[in-house]
This record gives sequence, C-alpha cells and structure tokens, in this order.
Amino acid sequence: MFATRRRGRFAGVLLGYLADLALGDPQRGHPVAMFGKAAAVVERVTYRDTRIAGAVHVGVLVGGVGVLGVAAQRA
Repeated sequence: MFATRRRGRFAGVLLGYLADLALGDPQRGHPVAMFGKAAAVVERVTYRDTRIAGAVHVGVLVGGVGVLGVAAQRA
C-alpha cells in the first residue's frame, strides 16, 4: 500500500516537473501573482489592527479561493 502511494506521488511530481519544463510560467496572469494583487486590494479595504479584521481578511481570501475551486471543479 505504501509503495503504491509512493509511486503515485513520484509519478505526480514527475508529471508536474515535465509539464513545467514544457509549458513554463504564463507570460501574464500568473495565478500566484493575481492572488497577491487581490490580497493587496482586500488588505487596503479591510486592514485594521485587530484580530477580527485579520480574520475577515483571511476568510475573504481563503473563501474566495475555495469558491473558485468549487466553481472550477463543477465547470
């Protein structure tokens, strides 16, 4: 069981590595950069020096990613 799981992980890492070599990073619209820009906008709107504001900030960002993930999965 562990050997099968290990082989599956190895295959996933290898395929990801090969895809990265073949495709590389997008020229514009990199998902991590877009998330960073969105986080900066949310921070400008929600920033207060309180735990509640920090929780709202994290909740909006993580919740947004969750909603996008569910929408992509259902599409």
